[in-house]
Amino acid sequence: MTGGSDTDIYKERVKAYWGKEPLEGYGCTEGGMPAVQSWNANGMTFIPDIDFYEFIPLEEHMKNKEDASYTPKTLLMDELTPGVYEIVMTNFHGGALMRYRIGDLFEVMSIGDEELGCALPQFRFFSRCDDYLDLGNLVRFTEKTIWFGLEQSGIEYVEWTARKEIIEGEPVLHVYVELKESEKNSQGVLEGKLHQGLQKVSAEFESMDKIVGDGYLKVTTLPSGAFENYLNSQMESGADLAHIKIPHMQPEDDQLEKLFKLE
Repeated sequence: MTGGSDTDIYKERVKAYWGKEPLEGYGCTEGGMPAVQSWNANGMTFIPDIDFYEFIPLEEHMKNKEDASYTPKTLLMDELTPGVYEIVMTNFHGGALMRYRIGDLFEVMSIGDEELGCALPQFRFFSRCDDYLDLGNLVRFTEKTIWFGLEQSGIEYVEWTARKEIIEGEPVLHVYVELKESEKNSQGVLEGKLHQGLQKVSAEFESMDKIVGDGYLKVTTLPSGAFENYLNSQMESGADLAHIKIPHMQPEDDQLEKLFKLE
């Protein structure tokens, strides 16, 4: 069993090293272990007797994000269609949480799975609610899609972080990456390779240039050892375990400054 946003990215490597294809599960402090893949390793199925589930459609989620006073509508499991939803949980078996928004987005891949003989919706983890980047309300990047794009690009990297920035009045996906010593390509070449890698990830990204133009992507290289130095600095300062690593998505200005200063 595996879990985490990098499960899909390293699935083939895990299979190669361990000799078995990993199965993905979804767990959270607020809801236990509510979803798992079946033996065919496709979508995850939510277990119906652990929590009661409601789903906020992405359009409703966006309305609420823009207007905090707006109460988003929810759907039940039998009302879902393929698309992206924010999950809402109510605990069974004495749990304390009722209609609790844990901050995770899931994508409904299909309604049912014929191979399994299952009629329930099949899910995959999409993103944390605050971890996806939206360019002009047209193209959405998640941690997983950027990570996949880097893997597909062939760029030899150590670690990365990314955020949405406004450059010359236009929204830009800005990826900050620490390269391995063997990676010698220029910034322009790196941007081209990542651009191609993102287009390989999904058909949605193939038409990005038509949607948002060709200036939506910027790659900046970081000093060698930047991420290790950041981690060591955080540990030395007594930072909480949850904050010793810089987030992959939407780092703050002071976090980026530390990556550049710690050489």
